[in-house]
Amino acid sequence: MFEVRERDGLGRIGVMETRHGRVTTPALLPVVNPNRPIIPPADLANRFHAEILMTNAYILGRGPHRESVLRQGLHEFLGFSGAIMTDSGAFQSHVYGDVDVTNAEVIEFQKRIGTDFGTMLDVFSEPSHDRTQAAADVEETIRRAKEADSLRGEMALVGAVQGGLHPDLRERCAREVSTLGVSVCAIGGVVPLLESYRFQDLVRVIIASKKGLDPAKPVHLFGAGHPLVFPLAALLGCDLFDSASYAQYARDGRMLFPDGTRRASELRESGCPCPVCTDHAMREIAEDEALLAEHNLHTCFSAVREVRRAIAHGDLWELVERRARAHPTLLVALRELRHHNEFLEEFEPVARRGALYYVGPETAHRPVLHRFRRRLMERYQPPSAKGLVVLPENRRPFTEAYASAVARVMETSDVHAVVKSIWGPVPLELDHVWPMAQSVVPDSLDVESLEAAEVFFREWAEGAGYPFGL
Repeated sequence: MFEVRERDGLGRIGVMETRHGRVTTPALLPVVNPNRPIIPPADLANRFHAEILMTNAYILGRGPHRESVLRQGLHEFLGFSGAIMTDSGAFQSHVYGDVDVTNAEVIEFQKRIGTDFGTMLDVFSEPSHDRTQAAADVEETIRRAKEADSLRGEMALVGAVQGGLHPDLRERCAREVSTLGVSVCAIGGVVPLLESYRFQDLVRVIIASKKGLDPAKPVHLFGAGHPLVFPLAALLGCDLFDSASYAQYARDGRMLFPDGTRRASELRESGCPCPVCTDHAMREIAEDEALLAEHNLHTCFSAVREVRRAIAHGDLWELVERRARAHPTLLVALRELRHHNEFLEEFEPVARRGALYYVGPETAHRPVLHRFRRRLMERYQPPSAKGLVVLPENRRPFTEAYASAVARVMETSDVHAVVKSIWGPVPLELDHVWPMAQSVVPDSLDVESLEAAEVFFREWAEGAGYPFGL
């Protein structure tokens, strides 16, 4: 069962009930390599407070531990009392070209070892696949999803969404898979996008998938293990992230941070408050793979907690806009969101608890502001007047800032007052509609924001019907 407790747009805080306890989402699933566990699973629970982890059923079923895990069961074998999700081998097919196991076999193995969430063996649809190949990937993935659903028994099933970079195929696959008896819907085939920092394509893939997914089910973004992407992915409605990155980067001597990755040997200080960085010298950390992995895991868990805080406080958009400035491709991805405002706006609340903070020129294109401007053009009927008094951006609320000036003008002129704000035109009588009076903007604005405000205003004024403006 999945229950949504709080939400901020598509981002949500929820609780998954499992046979091995509750999992609060958004959640990080540390990936445990059964052949090389750099941090013991018991430590993941006791020191990092992990409620759920992920391991690979394909590796377990084909490796030297097969009989042990079948005899002991997965939780006893790993020494982990929380929830466990197992992967099926689809990622290995992406790496090696194929796997020597069938969908039915891997489902049966996951049932026998007692996993909490077993994953179907989907077809990894590469971003390079043309429409014909991607369509074939989708057809086979849907067929296997139906097969897995018929074989899962009491096991909670993870169904995968494929379709490459083709939005309509992604949406169709998502709709077909999420109507089955799956407990978690996973967006797959995105690791190549993550590895090459193709975040704009990632946004398009997630949004296309979300359009078809059942909103009552949690969404797992397969392979998303870098804290850089957690805020953006959560904003788009992803609830679960699995991270092998903490161990992979540690083996390469690199440290994860919320704003990127750095080589440990090149740092004099990390500037990080995690226990590893406060208790050990930088040189010691750089030479110890386990310490690097622990730091990376602390960073990942901290980033997920920050996302949950932002959702609860209602400022997830602010977090995403700040994080987007950590890498140019993230900024491009943020700007991609404005092209999906019609979809994103459906999930925006009427108001939030606090103020709307300006972060950059992208802020003006948020769905909630797009909604205000659209409704102003579609629903607002301006009062009859011969002219329009256009007032510049000022301290808020505008009705207080301009009270005396507007009163003087109204005594002698048949005009209506509108503020040309950074968010677009704001008739004074609508000043207190959230977030117009509840915005915090800088006194000095950048050129891009001013140009956008001019465009927003002209689009409205052209249809407002005033003979002249002042």
